[in-house]
Amino acid sequence: MAAMASSRGWGDLPPDLLALIADGLTIKAYTRVRAVCTAWRAAIPAASPSLLVRLDWNRHDAWFLSPRISTALHERLATLLPDRSVCLGSGHGWVAVHDPIFYELQFGLVDPLTGVDIPFSSFPHFAEHKLRVSKVVFAPHPTPTDFTAAAITGHDEGRVITYTAQGNSGWADAGCPRLGDRDSIADVVYHEERGGGGERARKCTKS
Repeated sequence: MAAMASSRGWGDLPPDLLALIADGLTIKAYTRVRAVCTAWRAAIPAASPSLLVRLDWNRHDAWFLSPRISTALHERLATLLPDRSVCLGSGHGWVAVHDPIFYELQFGLVDPLTGVDIPFSSFPHFAEHKLRVSKVVFAPHPTPTDFTAAAITGHDEGRVITYTAQGNSGWADAGCPRLGDRDSIADVVYHEERGGGGERARKCTKS
């Protein structure tokens, strides 16, 4: 009996005990624990996609809420998001942030866990002090020199989609010829084809 007990490894821990321990971990530790072995991965559900909740009174910390798990995961942010920053889109761990401060504009992508940011430094409407951005979408795995993104800018009937597939060197406005005189752009969706040639398509819907 003693020999059988001593041969049990970490992979034989009860699933309910593993789940209880995982509930007290940060988002990084939670992800690493799931990668230990097949048994642990099966016992601990994936935490993503998660909702990032930032506390107004402590902007260094955030909670990650996921519908797949029963608890909220706490994490200290590597970067401090400004008070007036507005989230315009998110995906794959990145957040699109627009932060108008006086006559300057901070606009781009931020990874709140690593602190890496990718400013949209050559965005064509960057000089407009009252730039209004309603949504940003972007491709996975962006880098400061190579990213694909699209943004809806402007007001009501004057909205346009500004996009790039070449980082900050390729921003341009895209037309939507099917829009009527009184229509406006309501949404923009990023879609990447998975087959032959890896073509990318940008779509806009009208309201």
